[in-house]
Amino acid sequence: MHNLGRATQYACVGFLIGVCVAGFVAIQPLYLIIGAAVFACLGICSRPLWIRRISVFAVSLSIGAICLQARSSQSVWLQYVGQSYQGIAVVTSEQEEYGRFNSFSARPDGFSNNIKVSFIGTTEVTYGATIFLSGVVSHSQGRFIELRAQRVLVLSRKCNLSSCWYMQPLVSLRNMTKKQLVQNVGELGTVAYSLLFGGSSGINPDIIQVFRVTGLSHVLAVSGYNISIILTALVFIRRSWGKRALVILSVTLVIYCALSGFSASVVRATCMGVVYLIGAGIGRMYLAGHALLLAACVMVFVSPEIILFNPSFQFSFIASAGIILLAPVVLSGLWCIPKKLKKLKLQIATSLSAVLATIPLQIYLFSGFSLIAVPANLVMFMVIPLLMLLALLSSLPFIGVWFGYLFSELFALCVWVLHLFGQIPNAYLPISISSYLTLVAYILLLLFWLLHKDSSDESNTPTV
Repeated sequence: MHNLGRATQYACVGFLIGVCVAGFVAIQPLYLIIGAAVFACLGICSRPLWIRRISVFAVSLSIGAICLQARSSQSVWLQYVGQSYQGIAVVTSEQEEYGRFNSFSARPDGFSNNIKVSFIGTTEVTYGATIFLSGVVSHSQGRFIELRAQRVLVLSRKCNLSSCWYMQPLVSLRNMTKKQLVQNVGELGTVAYSLLFGGSSGINPDIIQVFRVTGLSHVLAVSGYNISIILTALVFIRRSWGKRALVILSVTLVIYCALSGFSASVVRATCMGVVYLIGAGIGRMYLAGHALLLAACVMVFVSPEIILFNPSFQFSFIASAGIILLAPVVLSGLWCIPKKLKKLKLQIATSLSAVLATIPLQIYLFSGFSLIAVPANLVMFMVIPLLMLLALLSSLPFIGVWFGYLFSELFALCVWVLHLFGQIPNAYLPISISSYLTLVAYILLLLFWLLHKDSSDESNTPTV
């Protein structure tokens, strides 16, 4: 079983690296097929275990590269690079924000393929909405193509996709919740909504800047940490309900994932959470590393382009990998912290590991890095569960106003503390890095994963 688990690791890592490399380097599919066949034969005919693992890695790498080329819509748009586009399109994904840019996928009229759209502005688009686009088709990173829009105009927010029959009620519920939060909380209602469902549309730019300088932009985007909070609460409830509650708990996670707009980070965390609940139900040990790799491979297989230009997925996967790989090392280095403060020690190690792992990606996307990210994260991670609870209670009619007041006061205190952090000289380090160097850094991280010894420790609070 151990050898099978290691082989699965090699296959998953090889597949992910193959997709990444194919996004930056053009490789003929014929060469990939020949290479996969050669290594498959080598693995079958060889007895040494290390040769078999290398063969599994090489074959999976070829499959990943072929998967990206076969399923990517980039070839359709290649002929339009450098040309202007102006026309009607339908939004096919939720809007995401990173740095100064907003991005989403859209399907222009007359095309059967989607294209990534990025723009700078405050326009908020929703899944299935009909919009008017005006911009230039150009390369974004590596060999990927995007439409850099100068103008995005919403013509109709009515959902016009075949999947709208189940998405439209969810979107309506989210809009009702946002309206109730704004009514009960006031100006900070959009912040409360962001903590529950993600998205920073409508939030005061000064607040966004404070969170960016202190390395806390992820707090305003629903992430795996939100799922961890919910899963911890559900596991506590399960102890009272027994194993029969596992199905209800799994469905609860999936519903929350849908309400968040199927954000890549939440989908990833939900997959790992469901795996944990199933393992708990059948009495199997939960290994976060295996669950993370399998969840990432499934998501990348369904949508190969997600690994290269979806910041939500990138931050979520890399931060989780950093916690799994680096946290044990960081914990051993925190020997000076007494055992009585075990929870604080674990929180410091978790925050530091996630920050260290995401440094290259933060520098690439935001052209800078916060030197105070670790202490700022420690402060916010202690308060986020309470803020989420108050935000949820603030969405209730009648009594929500009282909880909204408590939310506003607590959040104002957090912003005041973060302002103090932000006033530290040279707290934010402006620096840039190329996409190729970022790619190399994370390929090395994935290769390090293969040399990483599996952990057999089962945690009461699973890493998702």
